[in-house]
Amino acid sequence: MDKAAALAFLHAAKQLPGVSFSSIGRAVDVDPSHVSRIAAGGFVKLDGHALKVCKYAQVLVQAEAARLEGGAYSALADKLVFLAGVNPQAAQAVRDLIDALVAP
Repeated sequence: MDKAAALAFLHAAKQLPGVSFSSIGRAVDVDPSHVSRIAAGGFVKLDGHALKVCKYAQVLVQAEAARLEGGAYSALADKLVFLAGVNPQAAQAVRDLIDALVAP
């Protein structure tokens, strides 16, 4: 993912119901003010906090697209988005598990 695509996902995620820079920050353990700076393009390389924030935004956008399409994964995606909103620690644990499962 390049910087332009990452920012597009972040701005698209913010348009989703119930999503804000604060909720994104809580979900990935990044200060909301830092999320705002990232959204304004205030990063040089897509790594560290910028990568975490933009990857999470990508997941939110893709989950919403799957939900709208009625895809096979929409129920799971809905549950993951809900979990991220109500229990960021559990969301972190699930994200760590998924990262471990998909790591090369």
